[in-house]
Amino acid sequence: MRFTRFLLLSAILSACSNDTFTGDDSGSDTGTDVTVSGGGDGGDASHDVTTVPLRYCQTVDAQFCADFDTPGDAGAGFEPFATTGSWTFAFQDAQAKSPPLAVEVDTLAANYPGAAFVQNPLLAGNTTATGPGTRLVVEADVYLQSPPGFTPDPVFVLRAGIIPAPDFSFGLSAHAGVWKLSHYNFGSNLNPQPPANKWVHVILAIDINPNAGDVTLDIPDCNCHADLNTFPTGVDGGPPTYPGYIAVGPENMKPTQSNLTFYVDNVLARWQ
Repeated sequence: MRFTRFLLLSAILSACSNDTFTGDDSGSDTGTDVTVSGGGDGGDASHDVTTVPLRYCQTVDAQFCADFDTPGDAGAGFEPFATTGSWTFAFQDAQAKSPPLAVEVDTLAANYPGAAFVQNPLLAGNTTATGPGTRLVVEADVYLQSPPGFTPDPVFVLRAGIIPAPDFSFGLSAHAGVWKLSHYNFGSNLNPQPPANKWVHVILAIDINPNAGDVTLDIPDCNCHADLNTFPTGVDGGPPTYPGYIAVGPENMKPTQSNLTFYVDNVLARWQ
């Protein structure tokens, strides 16, 4: 009996001798070792976790959003940007509301016409969860000079409309030495004027009405407001849904008579 117990104990010890208990389990009867970093106690260790910050557009609910931060395609959602004359359009990282990138527009040489803009002329039609929408709301973060130099025609920072036609486009512009809510031929001054060299949030709202529309521009940061009331903003007898239009940057056929630089980030649009 004692001899039998000795043989059984010897067999058990022999089976266990392949394992080593020195921190990494590398015996022939074990699986692949897993190294856990981030904790000093193997019995209570946490895995290292790498997190990537969300882009602005991943944090908002909108039918269109462009934060100019999409890897490999900063202009995602827009057509390729266009420039003429000596004006420039750039995706840059020196000045951005939500890093890494934002748009910079420079009209550069004074007394020359030009263009420096990016556009989406086929913004999704005005459908909402309950049917066709009657109000287009466009928002953006902008960084403006103040006051702008004299500009005989509106130099648009941001513009939007129902279709890509001047008759139905409105936006934030520099015009005649002040910042305005402008149509192509006239506008309404922002009151008060927005602060200089500071990021502010702009809200442009266009009510669609073939007879008496209402267009407003608000900057809550400074309680700045402008409106263009009783102005046709839609097409009488047109289709039940309209494509939207949105553009960042100006396109002017006349000289600006003044240099102008501004920045735009985090553009979004919603039908209501």
